[in-house]
Amino acid sequence: MARFGEVFRCLGMDEDTPSGVPGMVVAKGGSNFVALLDGKGLKVRATDPTIEVKEVDASGFRENQQKLRESLAKLTDKQAVAALTPPVLPAASRIFQVFGPNAVAFDKAEVRALDGPTPRARMRVAVVPPLEIKIAIRNLQVRQRDGTLANHAQTPCVPADELVGMNFVWTPQTNIRFVLVPSEPAVIDLGKAETRAAWAAALGLKSADAVAIPSSLPYRREVLHVYDPHLVPGADITFLFVDDLRDGDIPNGVDLDTGIVLIAKRRTETTFAHEAGHYLGGDYTKGEWDALKHTWDADKIQKRQDDVRYLMRDGGAGWKIPFGLVDRFRGFRSRKVRPAPKARRR
Repeated sequence: MARFGEVFRCLGMDEDTPSGVPGMVVAKGGSNFVALLDGKGLKVRATDPTIEVKEVDASGFRENQQKLRESLAKLTDKQAVAALTPPVLPAASRIFQVFGPNAVAFDKAEVRALDGPTPRARMRVAVVPPLEIKIAIRNLQVRQRDGTLANHAQTPCVPADELVGMNFVWTPQTNIRFVLVPSEPAVIDLGKAETRAAWAAALGLKSADAVAIPSSLPYRREVLHVYDPHLVPGADITFLFVDDLRDGDIPNGVDLDTGIVLIAKRRTETTFAHEAGHYLGGDYTKGEWDALKHTWDADKIQKRQDDVRYLMRDGGAGWKIPFGLVDRFRGFRSRKVRPAPKARRR
């Protein structure tokens, strides 16, 4: 039976949607590629006249697929291998390039493989303009009462490198591009009495005289006020890079309801991208910001091996952004803009 399938993984074509009809994201003014399997003799057309579909030579794609498979096979990150290894295309597969010169909304267009007037395979197509999301990435530092200053994480992150990793995941699949808002490291200044008092309360200490910032930081709701001063104006998300996080659980990253994300130094390649997804998919519930919950459950991994591929899965971020979430992520601007953080009770 004819069907549309991925040529390369995590590049904006999703063949595994719940409806069974694949979906493709095309950047406005750009193009994307799709394979047609068991589609010999079928004509491939788009239902929207502005979308152009052109068949291309498949041989070069197979060579590039094989090179990528060989390169990925050397990785120790099994999750990345599962998410990014391209499929083996049957010899008779046809490759098509889909062009999108104009924006086309979700659920408004399809590419179809036709036998006369009868569709034998269908694929939903959305053509989306670029969307910029502003972020700040700040290494957390601690200034002691004697004035000495040190990074909280012994090995600080390089914001520009983390940005590249985020856009590697997000831009091909959603046409969302993250841009850095210039910012300095975030400093916890223990030379200030009010800072010592805030952290003493957060750590459950009776006296602020000898307060010390632990390597594992708390993140329960009652202590979030200590991070408020580090929010960067003008940034949709402010990331704080820290040594460790521990408050019952020991996560790689934690999103706070003020627009701040804490990232531990043990983060994986996609932790920053994953935590951004919690915000871009979030919404207001009863007047409070409600971040997007995990969309795949770690408890089901042994039942569904492909769970490890997904960016927003519980138990460790993957790579894939499914077609069904793209419109929600891109609708971040259309939902209510998050207000300034409320004053928290000290």
